[in-house]
Amino acid sequence: MRNLFVKVQLDPSPFSSVWFNHSLTSDGSSWSPTVNVLSWSAVSDSTCGSISTQWDFPSIAVNASGRIVAGASRLQYLPTPPSNTFCSLQNTGYFSIYSDDGGQTWSGPYGVGTESGGTSRLVVSASGFHVFTHNDGLQATQINRYDSADGSTWSGPTQVVTISPPKIRSTSNFCGTHGCGTIFYATVPDAAGSANGRWVLAFAGWDSAAATNDISVAMEGYGIDQWHSSTGDMFVEGVTTSDSGDYWLNFHTYQVQQENLPIAQGAVYQNRLNSPQALLNRDIDPTSWLLAGPSPGPLDTYSRCGQTMNCYVAGDYMRPSSNMFASSSLPFIKQSDNQSDLFQMFAQDPQGDPPSGPVRLVGHYPLGTNLRTGPTPSVVLLQLLDRPTVDISMIRHLMRK
Repeated sequence: MRNLFVKVQLDPSPFSSVWFNHSLTSDGSSWSPTVNVLSWSAVSDSTCGSISTQWDFPSIAVNASGRIVAGASRLQYLPTPPSNTFCSLQNTGYFSIYSDDGGQTWSGPYGVGTESGGTSRLVVSASGFHVFTHNDGLQATQINRYDSADGSTWSGPTQVVTISPPKIRSTSNFCGTHGCGTIFYATVPDAAGSANGRWVLAFAGWDSAAATNDISVAMEGYGIDQWHSSTGDMFVEGVTTSDSGDYWLNFHTYQVQQENLPIAQGAVYQNRLNSPQALLNRDIDPTSWLLAGPSPGPLDTYSRCGQTMNCYVAGDYMRPSSNMFASSSLPFIKQSDNQSDLFQMFAQDPQGDPPSGPVRLVGHYPLGTNLRTGPTPSVVLLQLLDRPTVDISMIRHLMRK
């Protein structure tokens, strides 16, 4: 699969299955037909009736030799403790599959550890394939890593970090033309990797001293960077890396003051020599995002903010991409004539001389650190770039709603 793109996606009809295809050209302008690689199934149960096995949060990686490995979380309708009198959709494990012929045939699925799976992510680096799991989809307190040379036999877990669970939404309600709701923070950890480089992991955690959500980035062979915004919570994180061993962190934060609109999209570029950052796209009105309703019952899977409130949702991820030349594409959702549209910002030359921004690197820690106990950073950066970051070469309107 050299010089081509690969992807996995969910088809929710009638129940969620995982499908694979790849580009036929190096520019991604044409694609192969989709192939079903993880199918839904059904069995009978005395409490739940016909139980459907489904799949969720698929991810995919290709190593330098061309082996394709995909992973997904298994979902099943099962009796719900403690009463077990009704059934709900539950995560029941994370599984991997692999292909050596460009995705024509697949082997597996293979279980990865004994954890429930949830919103786990699968990536590749020069050291092999890696799966990141955590103990709660939105409010994780521990993130672990499993490793594999071939995508079928997994070792671990290795603890990456222990954190204080982040807020999953704003405290305040915000009202717009579509109603009122909190802002969903999409605090699911994100991971990426490079076949000839390293893996990176971005995750949100609660900063008790500042009383805000911070975002941290862990990198293979490097450690953990903790980022803090002086204007309030950081949320909707995404991360990417390239063969050169750098990373881009994409995030949102309040533009001026905590729990006050508008919000802004920001980015950090880190190459271990400097770490410029900036708010790149300002004046985002989250009341133009999708307003998700409260969960009406145990079978509802669409709510993101619980059973008692509405919330504005931009998505579960805002994943950036990058190349070896320190350029990145950064997605965001913004109001338009069509309520909310998908845009893409293209950033380059992060090592230039940027204007100021509110985000600071407040500490660097070894992998495996317990951040809940307020450890002393192994490296404290006393001199930081206090001018923003990047040259914005283009903002492209990608998709109208």
